[in-house]
Amino acid sequence: MRHRFLLLTKLLSDTAQILQFKSNSVMVSETLTKDNIAHTATILVVEDDELTVDLMHAMLGGRYTVIHAQSADEGRKRLEDSHIDIMLVDISLLGGENGLDFTKSIRSGAHYKHLPIIAVTAHAYMRDKKNALDAGCDYYFAKPVNHKQLIRKIEELLSKTVQQPV
Repeated sequence: MRHRFLLLTKLLSDTAQILQFKSNSVMVSETLTKDNIAHTATILVVEDDELTVDLMHAMLGGRYTVIHAQSADEGRKRLEDSHIDIMLVDISLLGGENGLDFTKSIRSGAHYKHLPIIAVTAHAYMRDKKNALDAGCDYYFAKPVNHKQLIRKIEELLSKTVQQPV
């Protein structure tokens, strides 16, 4: 119980910092160029915790287009219906399929083989990180995540994706 309280306190503190950052600066949309077509990067956040979803929107919404899914099934539908540049996935999800199984299943298809995937999860043991990377995630963050580090990693992965041949 105390761990959950500390986690929520940290999330609220991070949210306050983000809101202060947004109010003190102009958020400029980052653009990517691929085959001479510029677009704002779209991030799919596959997460079932509403507080975390709100935090991700606060951290990323001014810079990227953020789409949300609560389950693996909903995430799969969003991938089919939208152009997604990067995906953030939690390990624990609503429904029968967890984030690791979801990642493995979409990695098995050729269409999403190069989609950057970042695990963002409260599962914070070294074995959880190893399991996420083994499942096909490109990177792993334990919650609470530092928004500057998350944006830096998103930018790094997006720049690598743009450089890859189609």
